[in-house]
Amino acid sequence: MTETRWADLQEINRTVNQAIEPARNEFGLAGEEWTINPDRGDCNDYAVSKRHELLRRGWPARVLLLSYGGIWVMTV
Repeated sequence: MTETRWADLQEINRTVNQAIEPARNEFGLAGEEWTINPDRGDCNDYAVSKRHELLRRGWPARVLLLSYGGIWVMTV
């Protein structure tokens, strides 16, 4: 990973984490929504928001996969 990409990753991680207030999804799969840059959200919202921002910076989609682990989602 280049220094520029690493800086992008750190900045977007920090920015998205500060912008979204953590909110638990109390309704399970029936209440699941994946929203880009919401005011409040769960791990899905953090992950898709970070992916969206990295795509806007020119990162290729093929390197920004989402992985769902039952209780977490992350951009890999």
